[in-house]
Amino acid sequence: METQAVWHEEGLRSLREIAASKLRALGRALELPEEMVRAAVDVFDLMSTPWSAVSAGDRPPWPSDITDDGSPFEFSVALDGRGCELRMLMESQSLPITATSSWDAGLSLQGRLRDAGLASLERFQRVQDLFSPPPRSETRFSLWHAAVLTEAGRPLFKCYLNPASQGKANAPHLVHEALRRLGLDRASDVLAERLSRVATPDVRYFALDLDDAESARVKVYVGSSESADEVEALLRTSANFAPGQATQWLSALAGRSGPFPERPILCCFAFTAAPAQPTATLHVPIRCYVDDDEQAARRVTSLLPPDAAIRLRRTLAAASDRPLGVGRGLLTYASLRPAAGRLRVTVYLAPEVYAIAAPRRVTMAMKPIAIRESVDRADAGRVATVRSKLALLALFLRDVPRLSSSLSDDAVAADCVDPPSDERGAQAELAVETDVSAGVLESIESVTAAMLSLAEELQSLLTSSPLVARSASAR
Repeated sequence: METQAVWHEEGLRSLREIAASKLRALGRALELPEEMVRAAVDVFDLMSTPWSAVSAGDRPPWPSDITDDGSPFEFSVALDGRGCELRMLMESQSLPITATSSWDAGLSLQGRLRDAGLASLERFQRVQDLFSPPPRSETRFSLWHAAVLTEAGRPLFKCYLNPASQGKANAPHLVHEALRRLGLDRASDVLAERLSRVATPDVRYFALDLDDAESARVKVYVGSSESADEVEALLRTSANFAPGQATQWLSALAGRSGPFPERPILCCFAFTAAPAQPTATLHVPIRCYVDDDEQAARRVTSLLPPDAAIRLRRTLAAASDRPLGVGRGLLTYASLRPAAGRLRVTVYLAPEVYAIAAPRRVTMAMKPIAIRESVDRADAGRVATVRSKLALLALFLRDVPRLSSSLSDDAVAADCVDPPSDERGAQAELAVETDVSAGVLESIESVTAAMLSLAEELQSLLTSSPLVARSASAR
């Protein structure tokens, strides 16, 4: 399968322009130094050349599995109560876009990183052939790359490989072979013992730090859809998890202890050359188990200290130009890693370039936008406007009795005013009446105008929606 794309169309923002704008907004929200924000934009440019020049149209030229709407990049922010890290993950692309051309484009990116002195490829090259996708591969991804930026030091680059590149059933064997090639025989044995604790091992990702330091990590991500008990079994004996912690956090973030049918919980095990047990990170696909992003934000902030919670709220506001309650999927994952007495929380943020998933639970004020499973990005601004007007309308309808009573009271008060004795008195009376009823009249005028505008917005939204048009023609 291959997909053709036009790299740029006049009048449309490019992926690069969208990403740079979001990075700058995140930098301001997190109060990062200006030089770090500039470095983040430069890193994005280095990693996304030339494909980020593509115009962001109605749909992605290639449905990247990084995000639900096919956007080929995402950002994430790690908070631990002391500082923060800004991260980015992306899938390289080249024309024509195929399942295997993404692999070739990723290799090209690695060459650029190596030539710039930013990455070591020695470990990757030891396992490259294991993960190389076969011709006409149907896998959802083959090679992703990430960058981690902090205020101190140069960025760290990582790559993510698909253990199912040679078939899902072969994934555990392929990962064990990769660990042995990297000289991590002990890690291979530890991983095998962990996988034996679950009925059906689900090995999802294999990640490498593109670095030659002794502390460079190899990470293996294992999925669990069954229960919190299964997650606890996978994490048992990890260097940094205590019994019961995962169950507690799953309850807080996912609102349940299982099963997890939409997307599995991910347990990430990080191995180094040291013989110790791996450190673990719990990744929760929170957007699959909440009604909307507002609920997701509340759940994550409940686990953060106050200053980090405020930072997260600012981050979410910067990451999107819509209210959190009108969509689901801006905050895709939340990951938790205990370390040195602190909890490190990372939130993963979709750019929502092409679509915004509708809230799971539809209230009366949201019904006009719940006619589709997801809202096209082109309609997102109108949807937010419609929702705000519906909310205003709901408030107006609720307050009709009070407003009517206020107007009646104003009329009575006006009738009780003694007739003016002179022109000055008449002006004073007019001022009194104006002060008494101005707020009520302004409310009515505002809501009336909002209702008229609402009708126009709804008509435009409904008539321009391809899905609605198809539904109408089907009837």
